[in-house]
Amino acid sequence: MNRPLTALQFWSLSGTAGLALVLVLINISLFMSNRSVQTDVNSRQHYINESIKINRLSNQLIQSIANLSAQTKDDKLRALLATHGIEFAETSPPLAAKDAP
Repeated sequence: MNRPLTALQFWSLSGTAGLALVLVLINISLFMSNRSVQTDVNSRQHYINESIKINRLSNQLIQSIANLSAQTKDDKLRALLATHGIEFAETSPPLAAKDAP
C-alpha cells in the first residue's frame, strides 16, 4: 500500500518545505521589524500627547502672568513676557450702566 516517492515528487516536496521554511523566516524578520517601528511610533505619539498637555499648561501660565502683570502694573513681568515674544494689551472691563430714576 505504501509506495515510494518518485524523484520528481521527492524534490517537489523538499522544495516546497524549503520554501515554507524561508517564508517563515521572512515572516519572523518582518514581525521583528514591525515591532521596532511600532515601538518608535508609540514613543513619538506619547511625546506628542505630552507636548499637548504641556502646551495647555504653558498657555494657562502665560495668561496668569499676563493677568497678574496687568492687575499689578508690574513692568518687570511685562518685560519678561516681551523677551519671549509675548505681547498683550490691557482691556478694562465695561462699566456697569447706572439705573436711571
